[in-house]
Amino acid sequence: MKKFWLNVLNYYYDHYIAVTLAIMTIFLGLSSYWFPLIFVSIFILVPYIFLSELEEDIYVLIYLILFATCTIFFFSAVAILGVSLIIKLISSIAQKKVVFYKRTFFITLAICLVFSIINYGYSLTGLFQGSIYFVMPFIVFFFFTFRKIIDVKKCFKFLFIGLISSLALSMILYVIPGGEVLNYFQGDFRFKDIGEIIFLQDGNYKRLVLLTFSHNQLGNYCIYYMAFALYMLFNTRYESNKQQYLCTCVSFAVAMLIGIFTMSKAFFILAIMVFAYGIFMALTKIKEKSNKVILITVLSSALVFALLNIFVLNIFNRFSNPTSDVEGTVSTLVTGRNEIWKAYFKDIFSSPLKIIFGSGIFAKDVVDIGPHNMYIGIFYRFGIVGIGALLTLAISYAYDAGLKFKLSLLKVLPIITFAVQAMAEANVDERFLFGIFAIVLLFLDKVELRRENDTEQEETDEVKYYKMLMRLKISRQKNK
Repeated sequence: MKKFWLNVLNYYYDHYIAVTLAIMTIFLGLSSYWFPLIFVSIFILVPYIFLSELEEDIYVLIYLILFATCTIFFFSAVAILGVSLIIKLISSIAQKKVVFYKRTFFITLAICLVFSIINYGYSLTGLFQGSIYFVMPFIVFFFFTFRKIIDVKKCFKFLFIGLISSLALSMILYVIPGGEVLNYFQGDFRFKDIGEIIFLQDGNYKRLVLLTFSHNQLGNYCIYYMAFALYMLFNTRYESNKQQYLCTCVSFAVAMLIGIFTMSKAFFILAIMVFAYGIFMALTKIKEKSNKVILITVLSSALVFALLNIFVLNIFNRFSNPTSDVEGTVSTLVTGRNEIWKAYFKDIFSSPLKIIFGSGIFAKDVVDIGPHNMYIGIFYRFGIVGIGALLTLAISYAYDAGLKFKLSLLKVLPIITFAVQAMAEANVDERFLFGIFAIVLLFLDKVELRRENDTEQEETDEVKYYKMLMRLKISRQKNK
């Protein structure tokens, strides 16, 4: 029996990420039928953080955003991972394992402090809504500091694993009756039936949400992954690993299928843009075998996309048929967002000081559901001066990184996709991470699709020493 548990411990040690995610997901599902099990799902992270490395916490965090509708589970898990990341960040800087970019940090700090002071009346809601604008610049600094450690390709790998896991768990819970999830959405905090969570009834449409925060965010994650998949296909050699190459093609199609059922207009438009990009780039060098594979993948996916939209979902009606809440051609096209944008511009241009200096980081949103446009949201809070300060910060980052910008059409799709999508969503939340990833991909010198055994990164001396101690402890227990 003792030997059995030692083998279990050894297996956990060798596969702690996969085991942690699997157990978390299983108990999260079971908690839908007996709520106390959600705490088992949360606390399985505790032993994990003592073994994990900093970059692995990021990968797990990316996986978890696909379960954000489970409010207590998601925020508790994020808090545990956040503490783990802060401790590892401080430890790495104290031990000088990473470079501390003083100028960039103090510019970031100055921007956050100055625009926290600017305000036209503090409120609890404003403090909550503005907190993410205060924290996000430091998150950007964190990713920049550890850019050589965090593997963006693995971040997208865990995004796709999260998509599939959320889909699988959602369908299982949907089939088995009686499941409920404690969920918060727009002031409504209560136990909700699984069917009410997984599918949103939007007028005549039943829109797929899975266990993500909203149908729009699910559509965003799908289009981010599609853009990344094409990026990988165009920037790797087909001959280097055909199996991985073809798996990327399949994952592109799967992400597209999930995205379609969100019934998102933004996803629909962006998917057409991605298809057009893929077809154009593949045709430019059609003689290469890899480009033929990409062309077949994109064309077949586009055909399925069109057939599903025309004969099954009829999403085209969402662009032309107004609902009771939205009237007018433009409002119907952007689902009433133009009225939200007008309200923000009216507030911004109500005072010259607001135009120049903004309303401040902790200003309460003009509309409770936010600006639904990242650029308007930034302009509202930072004004012209703040935008200038953010551009100065961007230049400081470029200088610290020693970037030599060289535009490559093969690498622009992820950043273009994020930039266009940000016109319809505020994006200063977990989705902003994918904007950071897109920038990294834009400047990535070398992209490779290799087998997992070939991608292991060098371990720091501290990690090697810690793992050696763990091995010795288990070995001693075996000898006893």
